[in-house]
Amino acid sequence: MEKSLTGSEEFDLDSEGFVRRRIKDLEDFQSYLDGLIYPLDVEEAAPILKAVRDMKWTLGVLEKSIESKLVEAMPKKKVSIEGLGTLERMTGNTRKNWDHRLLASMIAGRAVVDEATGEILAPKEAAERAKDLLLEAAAISYWRAGVLREKFGLDPDRYCDSEKSKPTVIIR
Repeated sequence: MEKSLTGSEEFDLDSEGFVRRRIKDLEDFQSYLDGLIYPLDVEEAAPILKAVRDMKWTLGVLEKSIESKLVEAMPKKKVSIEGLGTLERMTGNTRKNWDHRLLASMIAGRAVVDEATGEILAPKEAAERAKDLLLEAAAISYWRAGVLREKFGLDPDRYCDSEKSKPTVIIR
């Protein structure tokens, strides 16, 4: 038995220990759920969904806690562990609250000037260059479907791969 990460209890953390047993418990629970007769009783199933979402949240907190402790414990940037792989400590910056309008204006302003000659480009060429530079600098991963539809009269499904999403349940 080893001391737990919280220091409050002891858990068997070997490869066949605590974590593996919890994973097996979850797999068994999934098999149990797969075997239930449908339609499910909403009064019975809703608390299960709530509990699973609570567990998911708790696992996320646990993952961040273990990762934080692991970052501190790693003696060097890369550590190889036999049977697992290579751990690599990564660093970076968290960037928030971008001034999107200012950055877009700065990039669009540069787009109207030919960098080689310093000449002002024709409007159509400048607009095309501004579009290309903005798409190069900004990681646009989605478009606002409502704005495209309502403000520009565009059907968003014509400009992407679209499929019906599965219905979900929100617990409030």
